[in-house]
Amino acid sequence: MNGKHHQRKESSAGGQPEDEESSLLCAGFVLIRTAQVPAGLDERPLLTKDVTSVCECIYPRFPHIYAIEWCEADDDERDEAFEEMGVPKKLREPAIDWATDSFEHEHGAWGVFFTIDSARAAYDQFLKKSTGVRLIGLGVHRDDAATFIKENTPPPPEAGSAPEGVGGHVHILKEKHPLPPGGQLLGYEPLVTSHRVVGCSWLCNGLEETLAKELGIKPNKLGLIKDYVSAKRLTDRINQGDTGAEPGTWMPWALVEYRLT
Repeated sequence: MNGKHHQRKESSAGGQPEDEESSLLCAGFVLIRTAQVPAGLDERPLLTKDVTSVCECIYPRFPHIYAIEWCEADDDERDEAFEEMGVPKKLREPAIDWATDSFEHEHGAWGVFFTIDSARAAYDQFLKKSTGVRLIGLGVHRDDAATFIKENTPPPPEAGSAPEGVGGHVHILKEKHPLPPGGQLLGYEPLVTSHRVVGCSWLCNGLEETLAKELGIKPNKLGLIKDYVSAKRLTDRINQGDTGAEPGTWMPWALVEYRLT
């Protein structure tokens, strides 16, 4: 990936100058569908209908477990998940074949593309007729990356046991590439990692109001934090363990939006 960045103006949604982006390492790419905001989320005082999140509790992504043939999911569960992403019925079997064959080659656990080109190709093949699909690059600050990799790399297998797979984010972060140029930094989302899986957003626990009152840090119109320093203050506070947040290790994740084609 090219480490040089194009010059551009700061985003009105809270994007940051490019020198902040230069501190980020690429942690992969996800295809999410934000066509419908979850009920009640945009009615909270500090949030709007423009809420953006890579948390699977909030918006669906493609691919995921439902698209992997050997993962446990019945036909109804698969159809429901494909429907949420807007994948046409005639493309669902081909999508399962592709997602299964390309797992750990083009994408990893779970729903994390290794390159932006792979994400765009998957969109073009399976999601082009869907609405509200967005391509988000994920970035981790260099100061956080080494700890994340260490804590989320599986231990060596015991004798006679198969090795545990490495999650998609760890796979990419180990390469120490910057995010590619051409994206728009939307802000930072506090996300929790538990059992080596990146999971819930701070919005899942309704922490935005509590922490705004306590720390004076408010989300932008997308529900994200505008800069790394403020987001780090939030996650450090959440990691103290008394805010009612999901258990695990919380960390700021940069969300950078790219064009789909």
